[in-house]
Amino acid sequence: MIHLNKTAFRLDKLRRFIYRIDIINPRRHKKTIKKEFFSIRLVKLFFLTLQYRQFRKMAKVAAEKDGTFESNFCLLLEGRLVPMIYRTNFIYSMFEAIAFVREGNVYVNNELQNYVNYVVKVGDFFTFERRRWTQFRYNFLKRYQTGTLIFSTPRYMYINYKLYYAFMERAPRRKDLVYPIKLDIYRATAYF
Repeated sequence: MIHLNKTAFRLDKLRRFIYRIDIINPRRHKKTIKKEFFSIRLVKLFFLTLQYRQFRKMAKVAAEKDGTFESNFCLLLEGRLVPMIYRTNFIYSMFEAIAFVREGNVYVNNELQNYVNYVVKVGDFFTFERRRWTQFRYNFLKRYQTGTLIFSTPRYMYINYKLYYAFMERAPRRKDLVYPIKLDIYRATAYF
């Protein structure tokens, strides 16, 4: 009996040095993205064909030109061929606009342009291949009837929906570029 008590005493002595591992349910933290980085990513996603280094390069070019940095940067950013075609509402996605330009369906001042990042200057006319006009008419009327037109005509552009041509009347301003994202120019240029 004494022998059992000694072993029980030894076990008790050993037990107090055994650490108990509790199963703790860790608190789940939501992954947060900082607002400034989120806005930069949204801008890059909207302007599909541009990389961050191209934003910085455009910022340098805009800073070297005459006039304000903001107006020059908006003109270089929004005056490219793909956003101009997308803003006309003839084509309903940026992906389709990229494919449309690469196929060679766009004429700027009666010259065929298939370069996606071609910059349209103020006063330049651009029109589309004649064989695409019926497709434009069908798509536009269908979206108009269903109420899925994304936005109205931008104030800096003149668009003729009967003859399917457009031109930029004036340079775009930052307040003209609200839809679909509000553009923070200095964040888009990586604080140039």
